[in-house]
Amino acid sequence: MQSSEVVLHNLSKQAVKQDHTFHKIYRHLYNVDFYQATLTVKQMDNLIAMLRDESYQPLCDEVLDDALNEALTQLLQAIYQPAASKVSHTGATSRQTKFRYVKQNFTQATWLLSGAIRPLDDALHHTLIDWLTLRIKDQKMIRLLWKLRKSYESKKGSFQSLLQQLNFYSFDARVKSNAGITAYVRHKGDYLLAVTGHKKNAQAVHQCLVKEGASICIIKHSKQGVPFLQHHIRVRKRATCDTPRVQLLIPKGTIEKIIVQQRIVKDINAKSWVPLHRTTLVTAPADVIVKTYNEQLRKWYRIYQYADNVTPKMQQLHYMMEYSCLKTLANKYKTTVSKIKTMYREGKTWGVPNGTGTARVYFYNEGYARKSVFNNG
Repeated sequence: MQSSEVVLHNLSKQAVKQDHTFHKIYRHLYNVDFYQATLTVKQMDNLIAMLRDESYQPLCDEVLDDALNEALTQLLQAIYQPAASKVSHTGATSRQTKFRYVKQNFTQATWLLSGAIRPLDDALHHTLIDWLTLRIKDQKMIRLLWKLRKSYESKKGSFQSLLQQLNFYSFDARVKSNAGITAYVRHKGDYLLAVTGHKKNAQAVHQCLVKEGASICIIKHSKQGVPFLQHHIRVRKRATCDTPRVQLLIPKGTIEKIIVQQRIVKDINAKSWVPLHRTTLVTAPADVIVKTYNEQLRKWYRIYQYADNVTPKMQQLHYMMEYSCLKTLANKYKTTVSKIKTMYREGKTWGVPNGTGTARVYFYNEGYARKSVFNNG
C-alpha cells in the first residue's frame, strides 16, 4: 500500500492535466496511512469497514468524522487546488502574492467587480456535486459527498470547511468560464475580477455571478475602484506612461474606524481630535502598556504595508496612538503627559523600563514605509 504522501503527489500530478478524470479515488480512503496519526487500530478498522460497505454516516462519531474529514480534505485538495491556483490565482498564497497578481493583471480593466460567495445552500450543493462529477468518475465518492450535506445543513460537524472550500473551487471554475472576465482573483470567500468594454458587459457578468453563487457583488468603474482584502482597489492612468497603474489604498474612513474601536479619542467628529487614555490598561505595568500599543500599530501596518497611502495614514494613527499611550501612562502615575515625555525621553524617541529594569521598551519608531508587492521578504 502506498504512503499517503505518494498518493497525494500522484493525484496532484494528474490534476494539472485539464481533461484528466479520476475513477478510483474512494479506494484511497481505505489507506490506513491517512488515519494512523489520529485513530487507534480499532477505530481505523471500524471506519474503513463502514467505508467499504458504505454504511458510514456523518455526525455519529466525532473522532471518526474528524479523521475522515482530514483524509478527504487532503485527497480533494490534491485534485482541485492545483487547477484552482493555475487558473484563477486563488490558492493558499499570501496577500502579497495576490496583490502582486492584481497589480500585474488588472491594469486594463474598465470595470471592477468585487464581492463575496454565498454559503453553500441546497441549490449550490446540487451545482457543486454536478461540478465535482466532471472530474470524479467514482460513484462511491460522489455518494459519500452527498452524505456530507447532512453535516453542512446541521451547521455542525467536521465537514463544514471542506464543503465550503469545494464550493469556492467550483465558483472559481464556473466564473472563469465566462468569456467577459479578463482577470480574476479570490481570497477565501471574497473575489475581485476585471471586465473590459461597455458597462453592459459588466452587468452581464454580474448576472452570471449572482447565478453562480455570489451573495454580494459591487460594480464600479475602475477609476472609482472597489473593496478587496481590506483595501480599496482602483486603476489610474499615468502621465508619464501609457500603461495604467493599479493602486492599493487604505479605504477612506479606515483610520477613523480603528480610532473609534480602540476608544482613543474623545469625539471622532470633533474638528480637532483629543486623545484619551485607555482605562483598561491603566493598571498594567508600564512596559505592557507600551507593548500593547506597539503590537496594535504593527498589526495594522502588516495589513496595509503594500498600500500606496500607508505612510500618511499610519502616521496619522501613530500620532493618536502615541498620545493615547502617553496619557495612559500619565493617568497611571497621576502626572502629566509632558512629565512622562521628559521622564522617558531618549533622543528622538522614548521608552519605559522593561519588567526587570534591565532594558527599555521603546514606543514604535520603525516607520511606515510602503513595501513593494514585487519584493520578497
